[in-house]
Amino acid sequence: DPPHAFRFRAAAGCDHELDTVLAAQNLTLPPGGMTFTNLTSAEELATESRVLDHCVGRGTEYENRCRAFDNNMLLHLFSVSTDEERTTLAVTMKRQPDGALQFSINQHQGRSNRPPGPVHQAAARWLVEGLNRTAAGEDTPLSS
Repeated sequence: DPPHAFRFRAAAGCDHELDTVLAAQNLTLPPGGMTFTNLTSAEELATESRVLDHCVGRGTEYENRCRAFDNNMLLHLFSVSTDEERTTLAVTMKRQPDGALQFSINQHQGRSNRPPGPVHQAAARWLVEGLNRTAAGEDTPLSS
């Protein structure tokens, strides 16, 4: 896997931080948990595009944006899945003038570009906040 490959699984009742974030919005993690998988190859992007019927794996635009910094920015694409739903999350990683990394949600799409459900939306925000805290050197579930 490329050095930026990332896979993280959150299970209901096992990741108290994500459970707390979801509970604050009256949401719960599905019993099967949630998996975030960093899509790192043209084949993975094509599969994601075919399964969810959207453009992430068509052509080379997304693949190129995931391979090299452009204007101090790099795109990370994640397949986010539960037993009930699968979405594609695009996270921008930007290198700040001081060299620090900052992550933000670029876009988040469900099947046929429909908006993701509320659990996926909240979990995506949680993931990006965790990436930012990890980049800042804080201890988070993502840094272990």
